[in-house]
Amino acid sequence: MLAASSFVAFGTRAARKGNYMTPEKVERIHITLSPIELAHIDDYRFTARLESRSEAMRQLAFVALEGKLPKEHLDVLHRMKSTIQQYSPDEPVNESPSRTERIHVTFYQAELEQIDDYRFTARFESRSDTIRHLASLALNETLSEKHLSILERMKTNRFPRVKIEFPTAPSAPRRRPLRPKGMEC
Repeated sequence: MLAASSFVAFGTRAARKGNYMTPEKVERIHITLSPIELAHIDDYRFTARLESRSEAMRQLAFVALEGKLPKEHLDVLHRMKSTIQQYSPDEPVNESPSRTERIHVTFYQAELEQIDDYRFTARFESRSDTIRHLASLALNETLSEKHLSILERMKTNRFPRVKIEFPTAPSAPRRRPLRPKGMEC
């Protein structure tokens, strides 16, 4: 049975590029966003001229994980804010919490390891919560001190990943099949 928050996709980066020599696992994370969050993601996507919401979310998450906001990112945020102020709609966006949308964000295995390191250091419950938090941080013009301290803890507490193997239940000893008394070998 597949987990509710993520599943492994059958596509690979190499297959999409036409090179079938070095496949890399791809995982799609399902993220539920409110209409306000989705509007901010779409505004960033159109201003930065990105192809999809997935690419916008991935880029925002990794901008926040860098620990500093690059000049190009800040320029996009300034253009985005000026565009929103010029062309803001007269009616507000529906803020109903019952009306949410789910988007799918595609990550590669190495990217997910960085997100998981942040997730475990910051003690988030799920990957989707972590990605949503990182994207909201990147949409602000400054990174919080708490976020920077989490990044610092991530750098200093680097532990090698250990695969935990759970012991299996001991199997019952094999019994000889029962034979009737009259049939001896």
